[in-house]
Amino acid sequence: LPGDGYRMPREAQWEFACRAGTTTPYWFGDRINNAAQSEWVTDDSAGKTRPVGSYGSNPFGFYDMHGNVREWCQDGWNSAFYYSFKNQPAVDPLSKPHGPHMHMVRGGTWEMKTLIEGRSAARRPGVPSKRYENYGCRISISVQNARRMIEHQR
Repeated sequence: LPGDGYRMPREAQWEFACRAGTTTPYWFGDRINNAAQSEWVTDDSAGKTRPVGSYGSNPFGFYDMHGNVREWCQDGWNSAFYYSFKNQPAVDPLSKPHGPHMHMVRGGTWEMKTLIEGRSAARRPGVPSKRYENYGCRISISVQNARRMIEHQR
């Protein structure tokens, strides 16, 4: 459909999906307790991206949120963006590009040196014009557009 609404998630949407209703550093708790929770790290990854779903999903049904590849977000990179909401909370804010065409990247990767790099709140900048072997993307669509597409298919 024209204007189907597919796009990269906003940073806040990505973190909401990663946390899956929790407030802990990882959707499964405060710390990593076993190898199945560690997902992809340098020692376990064989230095490459693995097929989606090689580990279990979070309670929302999303796979690989703490590992495998870092994921691009729609937001521009701004290290102080969320600090501006310290006294005035916001719902699903969008950071405009800031700096030399840098965008937000979320999540962990098989290249992580420590597991803390893959926690739900981990964020870093990325330059979209560069190629990163451990960066990928997750596509999102609004509920409204998904319903519209389902109705169109009927």
